[in-house]
Amino acid sequence: MYRTFKYFLIILFIVVLVIPVRQITKAQEKQLSFNQVYMFGEPRILKQLPRLQGWFDGEHYLFQKQDASTNAIIKANAKTGVETIVLDFNAINSNLDEAEFSADENIAITKDYNGLLFYSSNDLFFYSVPQNKLTQLTNDKDEEVNPVLSPDGKKAAYTKNKDLYVVNVETGVETRLTNDASDVVYSGYASWVYMEEIIGRSLNYRAFWWSPNSEMIAFLRFDDSPVPEFPLYKADGVHGELEWEHYPKPGDPNPLVKMGIAHISTNKVVWIEEDEAADQYTAWPFWTPDSKELFYQVLNRGQDDLQILSANPSTGKNRLVYEEKSKTWVDFF
Repeated sequence: MYRTFKYFLIILFIVVLVIPVRQITKAQEKQLSFNQVYMFGEPRILKQLPRLQGWFDGEHYLFQKQDASTNAIIKANAKTGVETIVLDFNAINSNLDEAEFSADENIAITKDYNGLLFYSSNDLFFYSVPQNKLTQLTNDKDEEVNPVLSPDGKKAAYTKNKDLYVVNVETGVETRLTNDASDVVYSGYASWVYMEEIIGRSLNYRAFWWSPNSEMIAFLRFDDSPVPEFPLYKADGVHGELEWEHYPKPGDPNPLVKMGIAHISTNKVVWIEEDEAADQYTAWPFWTPDSKELFYQVLNRGQDDLQILSANPSTGKNRLVYEEKSKTWVDFF
């Protein structure tokens, strides 16, 4: 009796195990198409994970949804999960020449999601969502480098030929904010050693920062005149090429650097007061939320004395806020 019951349990276990396996095997007999495997064809093998965009406000987060019918930035309620389309790329594409532009290939989006910035053939373009209108902002052969929208979304700043510019995205009027760029002088565009060693490669040489009220731009001006040149080998292409770069070795002079604040409405630059003869590094400015003060950091060449200063953007006057010294070294915050 016991042995019979034991054999019954074993057979039952085998049946329960084999039936799902046979069902799975039968399902696997259906071959996948080439488009499914290599071209993300429908029906999809795996669903694409949402691309999180951050928080919209204190209750909603943003993500980009892309599937067969939807390509949009979605606002989702963190508690209820209710979703609302904030920016519909498919709807925008119907108003664009998709041979040249695609909405999700924008380089920047305004904070209110009413405008998109595009870059094509060395020129900037702006698309207004409420007006369903694409406007060409620049029209020349020169490259606009590191375009950044203002916080209010009404302007874009960039460097061109190592000078700082701003363009009004509503009128298309371009304004040149600095006028002294040369082979060794750059405004809003970092010298090589600053990009490599101080502000970092992630900024891609960008050395300017919008004020929160969108009325000013803080920037660094670099003068590489005293910096010796050094040959660097660029290994691109079949044979590569030799480049000469202003590259200070230990003990060599560093670039001369000063902080400026460009006032957009008056097209004037206020220079922050500092000891231009001091051998030091100036970097990492940040604005107060009301745009009334600009904080920045200064580190001496010996890297054992760090100062955080506050500057008045209207007068250039500064004051010491914090200082840290060390017998060894200190680093930028």
